[in-house]
Amino acid sequence: MEKVARHRMREIKMWSKLKKEFNDGSFNDKDVNQHQLESYHRMYAGKAKTITKNTSEAEVFNILGQLQSLERIKASGELENNTDKKEQITNDLGAKPKL
Repeated sequence: MEKVARHRMREIKMWSKLKKEFNDGSFNDKDVNQHQLESYHRMYAGKAKTITKNTSEAEVFNILGQLQSLERIKASGELENNTDKKEQITNDLGAKPKL
């Protein structure tokens, strides 16, 4: 377990160094939701383009449902910098509030 823990710490330090080295300001390194929202939107938009008449109904509903949800979230901005909301949810789940 100690060996695994040392490897994980080394990995975290390496990623931190790489983030600093390649941070040109073109991405948000504090809020993963911003990146994931765009990445998932691109992924599901690509999948939507590949739907054919042979695609199963369940798969079509899944792809189009996910894509519509992502577009709604992007349009509403509900994930944009809701630090207070995130902290409230964390507190509601029983975490200790930050002082």
